[in-house]
Amino acid sequence: MRITTGALLGAVAVFAALLPLSPAANAQDADAPAPSSVAPGLVIDDDFPDPDVFTENGAHWAYSTGSRHGRVPYATAAGPDGPWTIQGDAMPEPPAWTGGSGGL
Repeated sequence: MRITTGALLGAVAVFAALLPLSPAANAQDADAPAPSSVAPGLVIDDDFPDPDVFTENGAHWAYSTGSRHGRVPYATAAGPDGPWTIQGDAMPEPPAWTGGSGGL
């Protein structure tokens, strides 16, 4: 089946016309407060890229992608705003499944 340019443009036009009628377009409540535009402050002022933070038993843990602190650096804090302390490398030796190359 061959689609012509006119048919493709027509399909795009129909899709664009129907998009504002979708449930997602109407999902925002008019009485809902506006989202905050305040950016979070710097929490770990060090080489700690792409952090992921979780809480376990009241302690906060952050894990990072590789940096000068190791393959999987991790930090801890008593609260989400810190102070954070980089503890070291959560994976100091390459796991066996990497074949020793450390390909993390």
